[in-house]
Amino acid sequence: MSLLINWITQMIILLLIMMITTMILPDKNMKKYAQFSLSLMFIFLFIQPVSAIFNVNFSHESAKIVDSLFGTITKVDLENEVDLKKKEIQATHDAYVIDEMEKQLMQQMKDEFAHQFNYSIIDVDIFVEDEHDINPDEIIFHFTLAESNQYISEVKPVIISTIDHTIEQENELSSQDQLILAWLSHELGITQDQVQISWEGG
Repeated sequence: MSLLINWITQMIILLLIMMITTMILPDKNMKKYAQFSLSLMFIFLFIQPVSAIFNVNFSHESAKIVDSLFGTITKVDLENEVDLKKKEIQATHDAYVIDEMEKQLMQQMKDEFAHQFNYSIIDVDIFVEDEHDINPDEIIFHFTLAESNQYISEVKPVIISTIDHTIEQENELSSQDQLILAWLSHELGITQDQVQISWEGG
């Protein structure tokens, strides 16, 4: 803006000089010479801003404009992308660790469990609320169980009775589940609240 003001001021001053010179000089030849010289100066002064524009390094200036407009956004996007990649890598690592824990529990507990209860551990799932900050007291262990074919107990005679044993069977199953929960929590060294069981097909 200051460059434009200076340019207009110089133009006005030069026009005033041309007018004063034309009025003061008595000789026509001198007037023509003075007018020609001042006209050349006026032309050079007029094209000065144009030459200043052409002297500008357009690539440098455009790079500055683009950087000022998009530089901050680009940096923010890059930082967000890096953070996202870190989270993805960490999540993959945490999922791998949990998967390995599930496999190790299966290997360590399935035989002893089958021997103790005549049931099989089909699957083990570990659930955590925050994979990035695992709190041992908040881990949930879910065991999927099924009848075992490995340890077959002695076949007992079948007694047909008309007495309704539904309540007794439910109590027996509930008691069996409690024993299983107690055994699993004891083996894992955790509370029973952190152990869940479900039956295959149930």
